[in-house]
Amino acid sequence: MIRILRIMGLLVPLLFAATVAAQEVTPPAPETAPVKADERPAETLYREAFELLADGDKVGCRQKLKQIVDNYPSDPLAPHASWLYQSMDTRTKPSESERSSGLAKAEFITFQTAHGVAIGAELCVLLECNSQGIAALLISGGGIGLGLSLWAAWDGIADGHAQSLDTGVIWGAWHAAALIGMDVFKDEKGAAIGLMTFQLAGLGIGELIYRWRKPAPGDVSLATAGGVWTAGLTALFLGATDIEIDDDAFIATALVASDIGLVAGSFLSAEYPMSRSRVLLINAGGGLGLLVGFGVPFLIAGDDIDPQVGLTSMMIGSIAGLGLTTYLTRNWDKPEELGLIPDLHFGITPTDGGVTVNAGLIGF
Repeated sequence: MIRILRIMGLLVPLLFAATVAAQEVTPPAPETAPVKADERPAETLYREAFELLADGDKVGCRQKLKQIVDNYPSDPLAPHASWLYQSMDTRTKPSESERSSGLAKAEFITFQTAHGVAIGAELCVLLECNSQGIAALLISGGGIGLGLSLWAAWDGIADGHAQSLDTGVIWGAWHAAALIGMDVFKDEKGAAIGLMTFQLAGLGIGELIYRWRKPAPGDVSLATAGGVWTAGLTALFLGATDIEIDDDAFIATALVASDIGLVAGSFLSAEYPMSRSRVLLINAGGGLGLLVGFGVPFLIAGDDIDPQVGLTSMMIGSIAGLGLTTYLTRNWDKPEELGLIPDLHFGITPTDGGVTVNAGLIGF
């Protein structure tokens, strides 16, 4: 139980950093009309794509259009399908992920100032500072963090950019903390060097990820939530099953699980974008489920509760809370929060007697 609390204690800051993300549940594909005998395969797919779009199934529509582009590139409809496929990209638009705001600027400056103070404290451990040295380095670290973040965000900083950098530092610190828990660093100075190195590495990785993927704030929050909950649920599972592993293996398993969850959350956010607000609600639902799972066994059995039963209940409660909140918030996000800006688009479908002109709003 103590090992569980150690892991959960390390993960608590990450839960608060995961400020959050949205998809609408894709409706089942409607039955399509029978294929005409003289209709080309590309024509059939093109017609089915617009039928799916008319029913609100943007994902299914894009899949049909992609089949035309991939399987029938020489068909006259392929250029139209390719253009429509790219126009209907439901991924968060650059205008959203690159949009700057005063809140993002304030969050970035505040967090990086605190990061500077942390670096100053770690330097103190490394240099074995006296009282005056501690005060000087803490003040200097905070001042440098404040100055550099003000300079970096002077003309504004995108919400997704700020989230990527700040979250990168947190994930770097989590990795260093896990290694410290496994006694990889043999003394306090080694631990201080490890923390500084991983924090700064996380900051750099966050910058690279933003330049590569241009994630929106909700994307970062969803990826972070995936890592946190995967690690937490893994720790609960190991405790509930009472698997015989030592503390180092326990922490290492939770660390690997968090990385797997982080990567999985990143891919999930690419397919199902969510807003920060929705991810925050989902995290709250999972936390409430964890609390209910913790409290109910004690209400029933009192202090005689079996630890394995309690941990299992907490795990089940967390999963139920996450799943239920995800379902209940399926219509939480508005299109504009995800960068889905409506545009009027036209499509031309050749027919035996001429052409059919299709018009519609893409993005809703």
